[in-house]
Amino acid sequence: VRFCYRLVGTTCGEALGSDPTGRYIDVDHPTGYGREIVSNLEEIVERRQPGFGEFIVSLPGREHSGYSRVYFPLARNGVDVDMLIGTHAHRFEKGRGRHRIL
Repeated sequence: VRFCYRLVGTTCGEALGSDPTGRYIDVDHPTGYGREIVSNLEEIVERRQPGFGEFIVSLPGREHSGYSRVYFPLARNGVDVDMLIGTHAHRFEKGRGRHRIL
């Protein structure tokens, strides 16, 4: 399974320094952080349950940026997850990230 950013909002793209719409997560973030994102998303798909996470990342022009995100699984046939929809809320402080399935 590969995850592609289907649509990324303007504010998120500005925080990242570029708009990742249409790009694959494993290509855009090939190392540790990207693997963590993919692992979290795979777990959401497998369990067919929403997932919530709080993370700290480095962003252009900022030492650290904290953000929370929540993803919800969607299934066109009502059973097999074939898309995720999510939202991010950015905050700018130092801390430690964690992820949990709801």
